[in-house]
Amino acid sequence: MKYIFQYFLFFFLFEIEAQNFTLEDIWTKNTFQMNTFDGYKWAKKSGTIYKIDQKQLVLWDILKDIKDKKIASICNTENWKYNNKTIDYQSFEFSNDESKIILEAESEQIYRRSSKAIFYIYDVKENAVEPVADSLKLSTCELSPDAKKIAYTFNNNLYIKDLITKKTTQITTDGKPNFIINGTSDWVYEEEFEIVKCFDWSSDSKKIAFLRFDESEVKQYNMQLWQGNLYPTDYTFKYPKAGEKNANVSVLVYDLLTQKTDTIYNGTNKNSYVPRLKWTNIPTILSVTHLNRNQDSLCLKYYNTVDYISEIALFQTNKTYIEVDDNLKLLSNSNQIIYKSHTGFRNIMITDLKTKKSNQVISFANQEIQEILAIDEVKKRIYFTAKDFPPLNKFVYSIDYDGKNLKKIITTLGVNNAEISPTFDYMLVLNSTIDNGVSYALYQTNGLKIKDLESNLALKKKLKTLAFSKLEFSSFNVKDSTSNKTYNLNYYLIKPPEFDATKKYPVLMYFYGGPGSQEVINEWQGKNYLWFQYLAQSGFVVACSDNRGTGGQGTDFKDITTGILGEKEVKDQIAFGKFLQSQSFVDKSNIATFGWSFGGYLSSLCILLGADVFHSAIAVAPVTSWRFYDTIYTERYLKNPTDNAKGYDAYSPLNHANKLKGKYLLVHGTGDDNVHFQNTIEMQRALQNAGKQFESVFYPDKSHGIGGAKTRLHLYTKMTNFLLEMKK
Repeated sequence: MKYIFQYFLFFFLFEIEAQNFTLEDIWTKNTFQMNTFDGYKWAKKSGTIYKIDQKQLVLWDILKDIKDKKIASICNTENWKYNNKTIDYQSFEFSNDESKIILEAESEQIYRRSSKAIFYIYDVKENAVEPVADSLKLSTCELSPDAKKIAYTFNNNLYIKDLITKKTTQITTDGKPNFIINGTSDWVYEEEFEIVKCFDWSSDSKKIAFLRFDESEVKQYNMQLWQGNLYPTDYTFKYPKAGEKNANVSVLVYDLLTQKTDTIYNGTNKNSYVPRLKWTNIPTILSVTHLNRNQDSLCLKYYNTVDYISEIALFQTNKTYIEVDDNLKLLSNSNQIIYKSHTGFRNIMITDLKTKKSNQVISFANQEIQEILAIDEVKKRIYFTAKDFPPLNKFVYSIDYDGKNLKKIITTLGVNNAEISPTFDYMLVLNSTIDNGVSYALYQTNGLKIKDLESNLALKKKLKTLAFSKLEFSSFNVKDSTSNKTYNLNYYLIKPPEFDATKKYPVLMYFYGGPGSQEVINEWQGKNYLWFQYLAQSGFVVACSDNRGTGGQGTDFKDITTGILGEKEVKDQIAFGKFLQSQSFVDKSNIATFGWSFGGYLSSLCILLGADVFHSAIAVAPVTSWRFYDTIYTERYLKNPTDNAKGYDAYSPLNHANKLKGKYLLVHGTGDDNVHFQNTIEMQRALQNAGKQFESVFYPDKSHGIGGAKTRLHLYTKMTNFLLEMKK
């Protein structure tokens, strides 16, 4: 049955005329920047947090009023000095016993998740600061559980510093850029498995396990960086493209007492991955996750680091693929594992290693489980999030191990995320809605709201004065010509503020469309959303639909695109375009598409294969051939290109360049380490060989996100002007 949800973004004040806003307001002035409630750390004491307040690190009683919050001042952050210079820190992290704090300063971004920085240790009791490794910029840094040692990585090697004796031990010596990495991830593990730190302390602080990446056989990619210099420089890094060799990954354990390193797993199976390692609560048992290269078989092994005997703790298979995430939790007794399954609507399972039995804790019929937030092992209760059907909102739930006492504890509409206190009695909840921005509140874990922490009321009041339009959620049906099955696809519309149903409006269709993604959701979507409102005030209807293959509707819906990316996605977006053409208020000759990354790939396919529907397309940082993309992501959905050439080539925009009829704008950053500039170069070559005219703009040395306020303003001005040509 068709459903319609309308969320009125902001009710205009009666006596204030709605005002327009500019691209500068969005991109350079940050006029609509939401306040956050961040920079806090839950403390061990119930109901307390650590937070920076007016240059004081304080312990706050979060239950009391703001004026009475401070329990104790831990220190003045201006006293965090080294060589008489105040440390300009970006983040702080407490040790387990709260006796020490790691300070991160002068951070430099490397890739999406990695950075390097100068790290310092602040001793709370001694009120003293010392650098971890003088002024060296380190990749990762972590205190041992007993807070007496710290491990860090520098120049692809792993080190341990004794904070009592001040002695530093270099654990590995073979680290070398583009050859060997110890303790941190290579590019593809970082990007696709979302990890950077690849080492872990045992619970007794006597051993440290780490991954070693041998990249020597991985082919490297070269980017030229201009940076305003007379001659460009070459930046090379190892990047395994689909079907090519990956790094050989092994697991090693260093014993601090014997000062010896043992190889637990030597990486002999080169057609596999090691995406996670973590010590169990038993200090001699290391858990290692193994994933086969096709990513349809996952094995969690327990390695005994005394006798080197291993046992399989968990084995999972799936007919399509298995995604590695952090929803697999080892309980402190080391005999039980709680995890999210990879089928249906993502059931929660519990496996007992002694009995070898797995039980289903909960299975929703059409609500998709998202994250396991926390596990209270004393009360045997699991906290998790799930999206209702239709998947516009995400709520917080709790349930007992035995599947009883299921409770939706956060019921507020929107996308809710929670950080639960170590004592499991309170949680800080971030609520985000498309109509009301973001807000932060404190709750008890039984669902009782205690108070608001940050509501962004001043900004919301300001937004009420603007020419914002209501947003309409709805759905339409598409029919698969092969299976004859009908699918219900969600979409939203943003119409001009002074919408007149008797008029015809040009349309911008926005999408991402990649596996497991979701754009049609009741969540504040930041500056892109503000740009859509800007286009609406400029006379456009903005539309967005989630095609088959996206998330929130179970694995059958998501995995349906496995084997041939692009086919069903572009058919669904073309169907949505035709659906829009049937609306009386749409100028059917003026429908444009816009997408970034996978969305840029899909936007390119739309203008090439949907010439009868789409007038123009903007493709930012698009993949134009999956043969150019990395092993882990691409082979997860398409397997090896030698075994599935059709899946790689049938819907490559390069192979359809001769079908271009409308206006096409190609955008790319030349320093894109993710979706390489090569994709756009080859697309240009294909279009030129086909005699097709197009527009393009490149951003020198910019990465995949094409960041920087002035750069973003230039990009969105370019795209806006490109779209405004439609109205002439």
